Amino acid sequence: MTLSRFGITFLRGGSELSEDERSDLLHAATAMYLSDLSQRDVTSDRFAGRITAGKYQNLGSFGGQHFSTALELNGYTGKLRLDFLVTEVLANGAFTFTGQYEQPEVWN
Repeated sequence: MTLSRFGITFLRGGSELSEDERSDLLHAATAMYLSDLSQRDVTSDRFAGRITAGKYQNLGSFGGQHFSTALELNGYTGKLRLDFLVTEVLANGAFTFTGQYEQPEVWN
């Protein structure tokens, strides 16, 4: 039996980025989750940084893998911090997570 993978990725922060830049970073974090990667370098013409995987966390009724980054952004003083929460649902509606996680934390 083949199960389809469906998920939702939440992004917090990054209003200084364009919609395309935010979308590219969302895709990078989601691909990290699907490939079970712990870190990934991300670069563009305007920014450079590294996305790193964190612990399982909750956001309201959603729970999933937390990812974060601190980007060096051209024309921005300091580092631009972004957080991602990637949650996955199987076709039959059951939540599934890979790996072992500690006690869930609230994502805030």
